[in-house]
Amino acid sequence: TATIFSANLLINPGAELPLLTGWMQTGMSPVIRDKDGTFNSGYSQHTGAACFAGGYGLTGAPSRLLQNVNLSDGSRGFSTIDIDNGRLVAEVSFYYQNWYNFWVATDAVKVSIAFRSAANTALATRTTGSLICTAWSPGWCYQNVSYTIPTGTRSIDYTMIFVLNGGINIDSYVDDNSLRIV
Repeated sequence: TATIFSANLLINPGAELPLLTGWMQTGMSPVIRDKDGTFNSGYSQHTGAACFAGGYGLTGAPSRLLQNVNLSDGSRGFSTIDIDNGRLVAEVSFYYQNWYNFWVATDAVKVSIAFRSAANTALATRTTGSLICTAWSPGWCYQNVSYTIPTGTRSIDYTMIFVLNGGINIDSYVDDNSLRIV
C-alpha cells in the first residue's frame, strides 16, 4: 500500500466556492460553475453545492481551468529531497459526466498534469486523454490515475479541459477533483 503524504492539494476542487476561487481560466471559452443542473436540466453536481461545466463554447475552442500547486514549501508532508529521489507519485482523481444527445457528437473532458521546475519549465506533461462517460446520461464516471513525479519538480499545473465535439455548448462536467502525493 502507498503512503499518503498529502491530503487533497487543490483549492476548491468541486466548485463549492463562488467565482471559481483558486482556478484560472486559460481557454478561449470560459468554464462555468453549475448548480443543480442549471446548464442542462438533470445534470447536477456529483457532491456538494456545485460542479464545473464546460460552458458556452462560442469560439469552438476548449474551455480550461488551471491551478498551480506549489510542492516546494515544505508544508505538504514531504520535501524536495523526497521529490528528487524519484519515488513520489501524483495521484489524480475526479468525477466527470457528459450531456448526451443522439443527434449531436458528445463533448469530452480531460485532465492534464504539467510537472514544473523551480524556473517554471515544464519537465513532463501527462494527460488522461479525452473522456466520455458511458454511464447512463446523466450519470457520473470516476477517473483515477497516478504519475511518477519527475526529479526537479517544484510545482504541478492541474488543468481541466472541456472539449467541444458538437453543438455550441461544451456539455461536459467535472466534480470532486483531487491531487494527492503518495
